[in-house]
Amino acid sequence: MWYRVAADEFLWQDLVYRHWSIDRSIPRSLCGGSWREEYERLDDCCPCIESEVISSHTDQVLHVSFSHNGRQFATTSKDGFIKVKTH
Repeated sequence: MWYRVAADEFLWQDLVYRHWSIDRSIPRSLCGGSWREEYERLDDCCPCIESEVISSHTDQVLHVSFSHNGRQFATTSKDGFIKVKTH
């Protein structure tokens, strides 16, 4: 029984939206699998320490890519711009 509860997509969907305070009008990435996989991806692969605040984008940031040495990162946004930040 617990296995079925743990695999419930509606529970994982709710966790994703609540945990990261995502607006529910924003759909899940099309390249992802289940809501559980999306939760694991966000929990395991996203940085959890805020080091910079990007305020130059006028819409949602979609992707962030970091350089190997950690001194640069680039962001892409729905506003159509790519921003590169150097520490």
